[in-house]
Amino acid sequence: MNTTLLDTIKKLVSDQGAEILNDSKKANAYLSDLAAKEPKPQRMTLVKCLEYGFHTELQNTQADERERCKNRLAQRLHDEEGTDLGLCKDSLDLLEAVLMAQMPVVEEVPAEPEEATSETPAPESTADEGAFDQIATYIQAVKDRDVKIAELENEVSKFNTMKTELVDESETKKLLKGWLVAFIFISIIAVIAGVHQYNKESIRAGSLYYQLNQLQSQYNTLQTNDNQLNGQYNALQTSYSWLLSNWIVRIDSISVGNWGNNSWITPPGGTLTATQMRYLMPKIVYTSLISDNFSLDVNIIGPDGTIIKNNANTYTHSSVYRINKGERQSLELLGWGSANKSTYSAGTYTIEVWYKGVCLKSAKVQLN
Repeated sequence: MNTTLLDTIKKLVSDQGAEILNDSKKANAYLSDLAAKEPKPQRMTLVKCLEYGFHTELQNTQADERERCKNRLAQRLHDEEGTDLGLCKDSLDLLEAVLMAQMPVVEEVPAEPEEATSETPAPESTADEGAFDQIATYIQAVKDRDVKIAELENEVSKFNTMKTELVDESETKKLLKGWLVAFIFISIIAVIAGVHQYNKESIRAGSLYYQLNQLQSQYNTLQTNDNQLNGQYNALQTSYSWLLSNWIVRIDSISVGNWGNNSWITPPGGTLTATQMRYLMPKIVYTSLISDNFSLDVNIIGPDGTIIKNNANTYTHSSVYRINKGERQSLELLGWGSANKSTYSAGTYTIEVWYKGVCLKSAKVQLN
């Protein structure tokens, strides 16, 4: 028994009270500090006994049954935690010593001598009691022997397991050695074949790289030509738009009216009142050399200089219109506003008509 650890746990119980044994975590903390130099396995086994509540079972066990109780508890801790059986028994002996030190000692009071009587006392049956003690001692020795036999059988079983593992490990090493040799041989062959294939692929890669450079050069030439063609196209488009706006289709005038309920509330050119506006609708008069469909964009610019439009749009609205050949042709464009109330405030508005990025005509209109 570790007397130093015994003195430490006795001092702990004396200072903290016997209740410390019921709190295994707190007891472990104290032991880690007070008995830090003692072997950790002994300290941890003692804490495990407290955690399982073995001290309570020992305290509630009769003295003549305590040895059997300790053997049973040690075997249980060994089976469930895998703790060394000897450490389990030492820890339980230590706990028993601590508990015995806490139990009150009952002093025997000598009995007063009885008055002499004429009766002769009957002889005690000492022979029967001696035989019973011998039987009990023998039974206990048999149990102790069974425990030791179980320990020996456990050790033999561990030895046989280790022996089997060593034999299996030896066979496994032989097998692994054979596989390793085969793997190295196959790896050497694979490396040789890979080097040969690498040389072939390197030659092929060099050829492909040359072809790729040729294609890249051709692509750069085509890209340059494409950029030049795009520049020429944009120049032609600008020239066409200018030609269209100045010669093919020419807007002569823009007038604005108030449209609502499928009719003119105020015809184009009339006086417009901001509070009475529903849809501000432009009407153009144009001259065209051809008849065709044209996509026209319209901007309505408010007094503050911002374009009145939906957030995602560039213009107020865009639509395709039919342009007829002839002079002084008229065309009503789409309007902007609300059917139920006016969305306009008083001020000067600007109306613009655009075709493919070219403003064909603009006009101002006053809302009173």
